[in-house]
Amino acid sequence: MTLVETGRRARPASRQPASRQPASRRRPPRSESDARPPRTRRGLRTGRPAVRLRLALVVVCVVASLYAGKLFQIQALESTALAQEALDQRMRSSTLLAHRGDVLDRDGQVLASTVELRDITVDQTLVATYVDPEDPRRAGPRAAAAAMAPVLGVDLE
Repeated sequence: MTLVETGRRARPASRQPASRQPASRRRPPRSESDARPPRTRRGLRTGRPAVRLRLALVVVCVVASLYAGKLFQIQALESTALAQEALDQRMRSSTLLAHRGDVLDRDGQVLASTVELRDITVDQTLVATYVDPEDPRRAGPRAAAAAMAPVLGVDLE
């Protein structure tokens, strides 16, 4: 048994395929004079996947580093200013006057209407020590009652 060298390993000659074309279609071997000159490649070379993969990896890394840089800028460098700006945009003070309509019966008579009321509370522990800011001689509970009478709309007597 003879061994044929195929470039990878030696295989027995009986297993080596003779040719892929049938014997009737085979071309006769060329002579040295009929040999063609070697071809030269013209134009763009294609078929280099390793270079394309490296280029794609570099592009992805550059884009990812741009995103990471922007994220660092927002989170680390500008976080307090952006948090304050967001708070200013969310928080607004405005006075809304609640105007309720009247509750009417079926004949149009007013059953309930909105009335403006005030709730005034007094700390009883401080009434005894009250001193009128305009007249320091007036002090005590009677001076406190005199100061609140005009606000409450009542007579002191």
